[in-house]
Amino acid sequence: MSNNFSKFKVIRVTPTLDTSAYANGDILFDTTEIPDAVLGNGGCSKLVSVAITNKQGDVTPMTMYFQQTARGMGTANAAMDVSAGNTVHAKQLGYIHCPSDNWADMGSTCLFNAKIAENDSSLPLMLQAKDDSTSVYFFASIGGAETFADGDLTFVFGIEVQ
Repeated sequence: MSNNFSKFKVIRVTPTLDTSAYANGDILFDTTEIPDAVLGNGGCSKLVSVAITNKQGDVTPMTMYFQQTARGMGTANAAMDVSAGNTVHAKQLGYIHCPSDNWADMGSTCLFNAKIAENDSSLPLMLQAKDDSTSVYFFASIGGAETFADGDLTFVFGIEVQ
């Protein structure tokens, strides 16, 4: 049974993935919505945790990039080459690097958990929505060669809302 008194929420997002082989540095998926990441249009919240479930089963380093708008940042499964104009219009909020050593290998599934480590953390990260929205957006690049099935990755965002 839930209540309306918690200042925390967990939002799960499963982006659409290309099923062809990715190369190191490719965009894993283009801009994807994190719905209701803030309370009220134009609100701000604090991203306090990130976990990723990888059903493909390999430890996969990647970097997540967060932005205020739904501006596309490139083509999935192509080399990342984000223009300065896209960066400005996307209103970038920050990034979180997901290195290999932060993944737990569970056999046929792997689980990433962002850690707050000295000189190596982007958490907490402030999330700001556009004036007419309660959503923020993210995309990711991959740090190695991999092949996924659509639905292999689920991102779990722990958000503190006020």
